[in-house]
Amino acid sequence: MSRMLECVVGAGSAAPGAGPAPVRETFDRAVAELVRRGWTVRNRGEGTPDRPAGSTAYVQLDKAGWSLHAVYYDAPDEPDVPAVSLNATDGACLKAIGGESGEPES
Repeated sequence: MSRMLECVVGAGSAAPGAGPAPVRETFDRAVAELVRRGWTVRNRGEGTPDRPAGSTAYVQLDKAGWSLHAVYYDAPDEPDVPAVSLNATDGACLKAIGGESGEPES
């Protein structure tokens, strides 16, 4: 697992008190800008089985051997939300250290 960390770049940010709408709009604008710059959307979705659509969103994007997993989530009962999480994985790096799929194992 520690060698895999050499192949991953991550960032997250929470905006307590901002309210979900402006943070979600920023998330959507960032994803749109990545697409405009040549990233390809591989997968996208809203909500989870235990959270309604609108409270979570995720997008998986690919470009030049990298996979970017972007997640937006809000939970009004938690102080650190709304929040955005971005994790980029270098597929070639993972393969070089023995990863088969080029994506982190769960």
